[in-house]
Amino acid sequence: MHLVLMLLTGSPRNAEQLYADVLKAVSRLLIANPELVRRSSLVSDFNAIDLGALRRGARSMKYGMATSDEILVALRMQFSLWPYRGEAA
Repeated sequence: MHLVLMLLTGSPRNAEQLYADVLKAVSRLLIANPELVRRSSLVSDFNAIDLGALRRGARSMKYGMATSDEILVALRMQFSLWPYRGEAA
């Protein structure tokens, strides 16, 4: 959880996105993709992502999915982890 909080508060813009759906999506992303944790650019990669925009976009979707799932899909796309073919998330 410490890493998740560090990633979410690495930039002032993203520090405003400490919502349960964002926390859940980032946690699930890291659990399903442990190679990301070893990536030396992980903090700067997250700082470059506008989590607020991802969350607003996810909340506007009308696909019947949970907002955290929509955010997770967007994060997978940001990290070129799409299409997803796993069971852990």
